[in-house]
This record gives sequence, C-alpha cells and structure tokens, in this order.
Amino acid sequence: MLLEPCSYPTFVSQEGAAWNLSMAPVVVAVIPVVILFTTVQRYLTEELVGATKG
Repeated sequence: MLLEPCSYPTFVSQEGAAWNLSMAPVVVAVIPVVILFTTVQRYLTEELVGATKG
C-alpha cells in the first residue's frame, strides 16, 4: 500500500481552504493522546501531589 504525500497546499484553492479535509488528520492524531492522558491522569496527579508533600 502506497501513501500519497499530503501537504497543506493540496487543500487550498482560489475558493478557499477545505478545513474539514485539513483538520481530519489532526483529529485522528489527537484522539489517542487524549485517551492516553485521561487513563493516566489519576496516576500523574497522585505522583505530583506525593512529590510536593515530600
């Protein structure tokens, strides 16, 4: 399977920018990060509070 390079000028024309096509990959990239953060958030905050109480 070959992937075509995708660059921002592909989504811009004289009529305007296709924001839905240019933001879709951003959403796909952010979703796993948000899921990971929400699952690990409790442990991160516990460690930070424990480190400051010393």
